[in-house]
Amino acid sequence: MAKENWYRFLGVIGALLLVGFAVQTWADLIQYSQGDMDPTLMMTTMFIRAAEFILPAIVLFIAALLLKRKFHE
Repeated sequence: MAKENWYRFLGVIGALLLVGFAVQTWADLIQYSQGDMDPTLMMTTMFIRAAEFILPAIVLFIAALLLKRKFHE
């Protein structure tokens, strides 16, 4: 892969992390709606999922932006 295309790769991985967050949150909500979780536990689970998926996605998007600026000046 050429150095100029790394920003696309990082963007795709970041997007996949966001999709993973949506899918995992949906699965957690289904489990919650069946009465298996306390509301406090559900909110804690949502914060943990955000730390697992959204924070790395943000880091990847920022890295992709920096690489794009570096190679497309």
